[in-house]
Amino acid sequence: MPIMIEGSDGLIQVGPTNALTQVGVVTSFSVEAGTELTPRGPYIADASISKTRTAKTSSGSLSAEIPSGRNAGQTQLLTAHETGTNVQVILKAGAGTNGYTYTATVAINGISFTGNATDGYMLDISFEDTGSYTLAVST
Repeated sequence: MPIMIEGSDGLIQVGPTNALTQVGVVTSFSVEAGTELTPRGPYIADASISKTRTAKTSSGSLSAEIPSGRNAGQTQLLTAHETGTNVQVILKAGAGTNGYTYTATVAINGISFTGNATDGYMLDISFEDTGSYTLAVST
């Protein structure tokens, strides 16, 4: 069974690791983290099938408040989506040190910008990690 975390705190960052640009402030998110299992067997003289953990994987979605109008972070995010460049997300479930932090380099598989002057502007993305993630106790 996958682990599900939900929260309302985090950052979306775009760019090379040594020069990340913050795109928005996360207002809500959910992440499902699981483990892929590969069946093995049955083998001669052993009819049982065993399962081997082959990879951990995660996917999720988030909403973030963004500034109105176009800015450098939003442009980088759209460019990353269009060119297949990865994005870093840091998401926190729980307040302060009383929770968990999910950190991953992700591929965006859905994106929308919405809003108006009265309600503010939002970014919604869905994503999958690109090979690994960390889920740790917040510090």
